Amino acid sequence: ETVPPEGLEDNISRISVHTSSGDPATRWIRTPNLQVRAQWSYKAPKDSDMDLQAGEIVTVTRKWSDTWYYGYTNERVGRFPAKYVTDDLSRIVYVRKRPPYSRFYVRARYDYTPAAEKRMTLIKNEIIEILWILSGNWYEGRSLDGKRKGSIPVTFVREIRNGHDDW
Repeated sequence: ETVPPEGLEDNISRISVHTSSGDPATRWIRTPNLQVRAQWSYKAPKDSDMDLQAGEIVTVTRKWSDTWYYGYTNERVGRFPAKYVTDDLSRIVYVRKRPPYSRFYVRARYDYTPAAEKRMTLIKNEIIEILWILSGNWYEGRSLDGKRKGSIPVTFVREIRNGHDDW
């Protein structure tokens, strides 16, 4: 049975089980809504599927299969691949876009020691070249000596314009 029983369309998941006689059977279990974050953008090939934008929050209403979810955002509803999302909402999603200027620099306002991989240590007052603007209030930067590279929190730095910053 691939379609849930009438009235149980939302908040359920299909699981495969074996009966006491060993025959395969489908059972439906009620599950709470789950919020996930899209790790990558996804362009849906079918109208019944849902496009995802990297970084957006999606509410999952049911697990369609082991590899597909069904859910919604404020604007869309449909199926989407489970491998494109994470239930770790604190995870940084790297939606990269170029800085507004060809050379974009910031000065560290504070020391920063990262607790996660792919993040860069900051030393107060050092100047960092910004390579990418990331979603979630993060930049990807590189130290001027080129030895360190990684994501840094926007709130720990101040933009330098025209060769100086206003502190």
